[in-house]
Amino acid sequence: GLSISDDDTQQSLELKRQGNEYFEKKEWQAAFDFYTKAIALNPTDASFYSNRSACCMELELYQEALKDAVVARYIRPDWSKACYRMAVARMALGRYEDAAVSAFEALNCDEDNEEIKQLLREAVKKGQIEYHAQQNATNQNKDPSS
Repeated sequence: GLSISDDDTQQSLELKRQGNEYFEKKEWQAAFDFYTKAIALNPTDASFYSNRSACCMELELYQEALKDAVVARYIRPDWSKACYRMAVARMALGRYEDAAVSAFEALNCDEDNEEIKQLLREAVKKGQIEYHAQQNATNQNKDPSS
């Protein structure tokens, strides 16, 4: 594994704290920059990626949000928040089935979380609507006279 000095660990946590302050103020770009600096010092802390993923969502950088969520999940596989962040990003990208899978995985780690349940329901519903829309489009393309 990567060995991070205590100094770097402490400094990265301080950068995260500053990022969180900007996040609270809805200053997404500033928060993003602090989380990025924290990651540079300590790339092994899943919360840095998770927080930056949340920033990316606010900045409408959905692909980047998903990437950070995936890294957070890789570092902490059984952390529901990382799965939740993946689901949120996938929803924004219109990948409803993938979003439902991530939301389901998040729920497995955190069974009583209403926010995750809500997201799972929404992903499934939108996935079904999209599926039916595709079916209808396919049916309409068939020549009725054949």
